[in-house]
Amino acid sequence: MSAGKFPFPILRIREKVRETREPIARFIQLGNLSEVILRYLAALTLSWLFLVRRKMEIAIPEKVLSGLRRPSFGHWCQILHALLPRLTACAKSPVPELDSIGIQIERSPELVKGYGEIQFFLGKRRESVPKRFSICEFFDLLAAFRNKTKAHGAVQNSLAEMMNPLLESALDSMLDSLSFLEKYPLTVISETDESAEGGYNLSDPECPPDGRLRVSDSSGKFLLELFPAAVWSRSDFWFMNGCDSFGSIEYLCYETGFLQRLNISDFSQITGSTQPEEPVPKKSFPRVEIYKGNAWDLTVDVAIMAQDRFRIFGPPQDIVTPGNFSGEIRKAMDDFDSQEKEEETLGDVILSRRPWCAARYLLEIIAYDLDRSPVTDPATVKTGLKNAFVLVKDLGPESLAICAMGVEYKVISPEEFSEILVLLLETQHNNLESVDRLVVAVSGDSEVLPLMNSLSRRIADKVFLAPSKP
Repeated sequence: MSAGKFPFPILRIREKVRETREPIARFIQLGNLSEVILRYLAALTLSWLFLVRRKMEIAIPEKVLSGLRRPSFGHWCQILHALLPRLTACAKSPVPELDSIGIQIERSPELVKGYGEIQFFLGKRRESVPKRFSICEFFDLLAAFRNKTKAHGAVQNSLAEMMNPLLESALDSMLDSLSFLEKYPLTVISETDESAEGGYNLSDPECPPDGRLRVSDSSGKFLLELFPAAVWSRSDFWFMNGCDSFGSIEYLCYETGFLQRLNISDFSQITGSTQPEEPVPKKSFPRVEIYKGNAWDLTVDVAIMAQDRFRIFGPPQDIVTPGNFSGEIRKAMDDFDSQEKEEETLGDVILSRRPWCAARYLLEIIAYDLDRSPVTDPATVKTGLKNAFVLVKDLGPESLAICAMGVEYKVISPEEFSEILVLLLETQHNNLESVDRLVVAVSGDSEVLPLMNSLSRRIADKVFLAPSKP
């Protein structure tokens, strides 16, 4: 990585990584570095959105912007996934290279190795490591890794010593692929100077006064203003960390760990509305309901259930009739039609529609052996649900019901299932953009409360108990 040329917040945290020797402290700083890189890219993307909105209307899913009220690492990933393709389709980017972070290309050995080790740590031992993936997809993996370690776990010294070199090498390689950021320096325009040109360069020794951050090209031409996604205050760089309905924004400084709140006059820059909105409970997650019963008994757009390896509920004549489907749904149907093997692989998903199924579509995940032998394990649940969520995107449902796989036969605990589900909700958001209501169906009374409690600890204000009847 070229010293002194990357944006100020990235360089400062990179310096902290190099100065920190104690393993756990270094692990935390590496996590901060990944978050700062992600948030800086998201700040550029949001600033591009605000610029476009001054000139034209652009349709953005409501949950993408409402999630800014209390964004998670996964939500910043969602900002990139949801906004970049929409912005690219309607306007020229002030930072053209920004589009490249969503493109799958062959990556460096360091990034591929880091991807593989994180994937292995997350329990995906049976999944192959792709050589071609996007920067956005690597951030998705980091989101799952962060949640299992920093957010919902205790970092051990042995883990830090093992992962630190891999993470550092991968992040340095990522920064090499983001070298275009060097071409767009940051300047600070003081609150008393409204001119677009000039300003204080953050690479100068003199500390700039409080002001607005602006991105320029190498010749000094003004391109973007980062406000309100980021601000320069108290001699430091602050990222948006949440906001309320009255125009008050919480900002976080990664170098100090301090928080502060600032008021903005134009709340519509964030929401796209001329009036403040009341906070919405679902944020970046859909509303989650716990229901006692079967997923396929619910009147929803799509239901997902666990199934025996040799006994698919939907025989060939009941497989959903071919329609105007494309992408993953079309591929799933073609694969089924041409299938000659005698058994399914654990984690495979079959798209079927039974006369007795209340849901419009039924996705059957192969999770058990013949006669309901309980072979489900966390890896199977992760693989199967991830594969199902890919199909969900093509179906575009607003309501989705899933059975608590593995919990019904007590192969995995409600806590384990909740961990898997929340991680997938965060990392598979691009496949679940249409879903506003998610129902998790459990078969027995004894599982309802543990599942309710474990999910509530992770997504507290978005979990509800559904009525006993569909």
